[in-house]
Amino acid sequence: MAAVSIGTSRRLLASLGSALLVSLAGCGGTAPPPVADAKPAPAPAAAPSAPAAATRDPADSTPPPKVEPANGGRKFVGDIPYDVFFDDPLQVVADSTKVAAGPTAPDMKSPTEPAPAAAAPTATGGKHDWAALLTGDDIQHEIKTVRNHLNSSLQNLGTYNAGVKDIAVDGAVIAGLARILSETPDEATWKKNAPLVEEYGRQIWDAASGANSLGRESYEKVQAANERLVASLSGNVPADAGTPPADRTFHEIAHRKGLMKRIERASEYLRANINTDSKLKSEQEKILHEAALIAAFGTACALPGYESADEEDYQTFAKDLVGGAQEVHGAAKDQTYEKFQSGLNRLLKACNDCHAGYATGG
Repeated sequence: MAAVSIGTSRRLLASLGSALLVSLAGCGGTAPPPVADAKPAPAPAAAPSAPAAATRDPADSTPPPKVEPANGGRKFVGDIPYDVFFDDPLQVVADSTKVAAGPTAPDMKSPTEPAPAAAAPTATGGKHDWAALLTGDDIQHEIKTVRNHLNSSLQNLGTYNAGVKDIAVDGAVIAGLARILSETPDEATWKKNAPLVEEYGRQIWDAASGANSLGRESYEKVQAANERLVASLSGNVPADAGTPPADRTFHEIAHRKGLMKRIERASEYLRANINTDSKLKSEQEKILHEAALIAAFGTACALPGYESADEEDYQTFAKDLVGGAQEVHGAAKDQTYEKFQSGLNRLLKACNDCHAGYATGG
């Protein structure tokens, strides 16, 4: 068959199309008019496709996206993946929709965490937290007891000689309590005279505990110191008082042996008298007082300056003594007899173990 030229083929197709249109129009009349209300059928959803390429500025020198077959058909702009860019950055910037806050960080001090245990009284600036061991009322009560005892024991030489050992303890206790009061926020009418009270307590101890403690000479020394002590506790300053040294440490004004004798007296009272639950209730106030004194003087006896106070074993015994006394004090408040017995056994053991290994001198 002879080859047909491209122009001849196009003229034949145009003629056939015209004939077909005439045939359709003549068969069955004119075509129906279009319906005015007819709504075009919804177009089928288009399959997801890659974002349309933005119109490029002829002056833009950025290379167009290229497809790297080796990367699964992923588009790149230069060496940067194309899909790291927003489709419409301006719309993203203009979007002011608030984002809901995420979960908050956990509270570092959650109430579910156990509260830290209360710290034991410690030294601050060279001073102890004495108020955590005994109150101003405890100090005043003991001072009054000591004053009454001294007044009755110094009636004459005979009463002095008979009670000289206890008189010496009174002097150490007075001196220790005066130093403790001066280092607490508690007030007393004689607090400004605390250094004088310390001094006269120390003089009473020295005169009543020495090798020549018996006899008139020592009796007169103690009597003179006591008269000045009474004046100082009343808020007055004796005419010949002088000025006591201001830099003396605890061990220089309160002898340890005297403080330990007072601890022993308190411990013996607790051991011998508080042996039932009913006694714990009926003697509550006295138990609280005696336990507070044990805790305070036990702490004082472990301060620097006292012999062996720098040794670990000694410090352990002192802490057990103070801890047992505080347990007894808490048991008296709570009225828990088992707890009282536990604390009493602890402090008595500390005393016995300490005395077995250490002297109770200065």
